[in-house]
Amino acid sequence: MPIYRIEWQISLFFLFQRIYIIHKLCENYNGVLKKPQFKNFERFITGIIINDRANVQALAQGFRRNGGYDSLHHFLSTSFWDYEKVLETSISAIKHLDEAHSF
Repeated sequence: MPIYRIEWQISLFFLFQRIYIIHKLCENYNGVLKKPQFKNFERFITGIIINDRANVQALAQGFRRNGGYDSLHHFLSTSFWDYEKVLETSISAIKHLDEAHSF
């Protein structure tokens, strides 16, 4: 097997590993956000962590299947959630984050 293929497979493995860790961390918000909000939240967080160009247009690429930029804009600007519960959940998740799950 050529070296470049092995390197590509290793890179892909680490990418999927990060996505899995992000998914597990986002599960903390499953009861805090409604189902559509949760899915958009998870895509948003994944995009911020994985995408090296974390601007709205770049992040909207991850929303392409669900309305793209409009879906992301709605989620960020007009979607309602209890920010205190989201903040409390974030603080709790960060406190329980070990070094193996740091980015």
